[in-house]
Amino acid sequence: MKVQEVLIQEKKRYLLIDKRGYPVIPVAKYIKYLDNIGKAENTLKSYCYHLKLYFQFLEESRLRYQEVNLDILAQFIGWLRIPDQSTKVIYFEETLAKRSERIEIHIKKVESIKDIGFFRLKFA
Repeated sequence: MKVQEVLIQEKKRYLLIDKRGYPVIPVAKYIKYLDNIGKAENTLKSYCYHLKLYFQFLEESRLRYQEVNLDILAQFIGWLRIPDQSTKVIYFEETLAKRSERIEIHIKKVESIKDIGFFRLKFA
């Protein structure tokens, strides 16, 4: 997965592209929603990069975003804390775990896409 910067009407916009080269539709719709309500370019970029990590985690875990529940969200937090457990990322140097504040930012951005109905978090 990668974040692709695109220029639309002389404005930078961001798309999350999957491994086959296609946009990740739920993320594209959400970024478009944020754009439509007037969020700043840096906000759009930030959300796209945060959601990239989340969708990368889901892909590595062989999960669909519609299957999210609290257990999966807890696994995502663990995945963020120990980045070396990723099977798709090779580090040349030991990578530091993300601090709690950074993890909180990731979770808030994942929750925000859930809150407007792009997917529903299932409480077990």
